[in-house]
Amino acid sequence: MLDPQECFETNVGRTVRLLEAARQAGVRKVVLSSSTAVYGNPDHFPTDEETPLRPLSPYALSKQVNELYGRLYTQTFKLPVPPCVISTYMDHGQRPILPMRRLFRFHPAGGARARQLRSTVTANKAAILSLSRI
Repeated sequence: MLDPQECFETNVGRTVRLLEAARQAGVRKVVLSSSTAVYGNPDHFPTDEETPLRPLSPYALSKQVNELYGRLYTQTFKLPVPPCVISTYMDHGQRPILPMRRLFRFHPAGGARARQLRSTVTANKAAILSLSRI
């Protein structure tokens, strides 16, 4: 991130505008997309809700600030804003593969990588769907 101010205005400013518009419109719930970047370099894997947040970039910090705004809107305005941390799948070269975009690029019988990716996508999808029942 070359411009921390732009990152803040894009991620935090727009999120707050979205939350406020949702509140004004009487929306019942907003699911906030967060990122595993909020954990920085965690001490253990897999991470969970108890893992300390240690953002290492303006982007990661903006995601943490968005989670705080979500809690604020939940507590102050009674608008449920659960965060959903979308994880990534790492390929053999430790390059991140965003599971939702790459899911269908693998052949259904594509071996261990495809099975791992499908498991990651299935877990993320289940988490997102469970938030819709809150």
